[in-house]
Amino acid sequence: RSDGDLNAGVIYTADVTYPSADFDITVTMVSMAAQDDRPIYLMVRIQDQENMYAVRLETTATQSSLYKKVSGTWTAIGSLFTKPATGSVIKLEIIGTALKLYDDGVEIASATVSDISAAGKAGIGFGGGAELVTSTDDGSTSNVLDTLTVNDLGGGGATYNDTVSVSRKETVSDQVVNSILSNVTLAQKDGFIDGMGNSIPKTSAL
Repeated sequence: RSDGDLNAGVIYTADVTYPSADFDITVTMVSMAAQDDRPIYLMVRIQDQENMYAVRLETTATQSSLYKKVSGTWTAIGSLFTKPATGSVIKLEIIGTALKLYDDGVEIASATVSDISAAGKAGIGFGGGAELVTSTDDGSTSNVLDTLTVNDLGGGGATYNDTVSVSRKETVSDQVVNSILSNVTLAQKDGFIDGMGNSIPKTSAL
């Protein structure tokens, strides 16, 4: 769940060595603020706070977009689209140079990207502040995600479990505050992490 801070944002990352650079991050969108400028982000190949791929979901129709952030600069990529409905299972996938977003298994956005090839990390974000797309965006307690999963798509097929932590980066003005949340689980194919820091038993792949 996002907090309600104004002109501030938060990024959570799953901190572990990933089996490959091809993976997806999948969540259930429980609810989203019914007003503009309270965005939700899914992120892949996060190298650091200045380099990553993401999707930014906005309430207004045809205002959501895929993004890349390279050397600190955000750029919208692909076409604008309307955010998935409440209760949807949303997946942001990166395989090679193909970045795709799925809503309940249906592809709704895609772009070809080549700036970042290393695995990095998966993550989620809310709001704005210095490190997200629009600094004046706000958090909202109405932005709630659940059943967060990270799935390796590198073709190995084996189940992999490891204990990892989630790094929380809160942006307040120009300061980035880091804190480490409790241990969670990352797995290939059929395991997942809970982005809120809870350890969840392994389930079937989505």
